[in-house]
Amino acid sequence: MGSTKDDSSMPDLPLLGMSILIVNEDLGTREMMSRMIEELGAAVDKVDQAAEALEVLSHNSYDAVMLDETVACVNTHELAEVVKIRSKNANTSVIISGSIILDKEEALEAGADEYVEVPCHPSKLLESLIKSQVHH
Repeated sequence: MGSTKDDSSMPDLPLLGMSILIVNEDLGTREMMSRMIEELGAAVDKVDQAAEALEVLSHNSYDAVMLDETVACVNTHELAEVVKIRSKNANTSVIISGSIILDKEEALEAGADEYVEVPCHPSKLLESLIKSQVHH
């Protein structure tokens, strides 16, 4: 008897090859988002401050940067614009995450490619990451 390949046991990794930076002060949320994204196949770096994010962006290239809308000492909308300017990858997308913005359009007008409300289901997070890449 020969062995047969069982595709059902292989994980679905739709984000394989992507690199994502998460900027979120809340350790629990940062770890939860990181775990969900890593399970979808992407490599993840995590920071908790805007200044750290800008430092990391000057050394590394990312496909997407997820910014929490309440990062201290900075206007998230201005940070989204700076991320796009400073990113080593001209196609880096910015996703604003949070639970305060009442209107997704406000986040998009602020320069984000997508907005995802947290907490969120992994499928919603995946959808936002994929949509953000389509914009580029």
